Amino acid sequence: MLVVGSKGSSGKTTICLAFAKLVQEVWAEAKVAIVDLDTQQWSSTQFAQSLELKLSEPEEANFIFCDGGAKVTKVAEQAELAGRIVLTCTPGPTEIPVNQHFANTELKPFADKTRILYTRVKYNSSMDRDIVNGSGNFSNLFDGFTKCANFVHEWQDYRTFAFSGQFTAKVREELMRIFLELQR
Repeated sequence: MLVVGSKGSSGKTTICLAFAKLVQEVWAEAKVAIVDLDTQQWSSTQFAQSLELKLSEPEEANFIFCDGGAKVTKVAEQAELAGRIVLTCTPGPTEIPVNQHFANTELKPFADKTRILYTRVKYNSSMDRDIVNGSGNFSNLFDGFTKCANFVHEWQDYRTFAFSGQFTAKVREELMRIFLELQR
């Protein structure tokens, strides 16, 4: 699974690490690898070590999560290899156009295996809710791409996970729904 996004702070690293942790918790025999494509920050590599995730080498793994940083080059190479591509996007007026351009220029050939995942959603905000639900003017923001029905809430619990490696019940449940949806 390749997790990409053309803006920083859209949740790429958090999603990769959280999915890796979730898979390890749910499937005891799973061998998980994280491939950190962000050669400027190496965020996934650093956080995976601090969270003490038990990672395998990619050639031994049956679950591989690729963290594509905001400035990753050779997206097509990575996208070609991925079984699923997740474009993370926060529902904001500056983030959406940048990610639309990225999707249309970098991911269009892979639209069939790309899913748009909204992250850091403040569901009590009517604009965030309309964007996530595809209401009104927001009905077709990523033409030709499939939007996930589930999304990542803006919850303090995700920050807690990033520092402790522990899920709350509501975060585990939300991640499981997203992960299972991405498998379809």
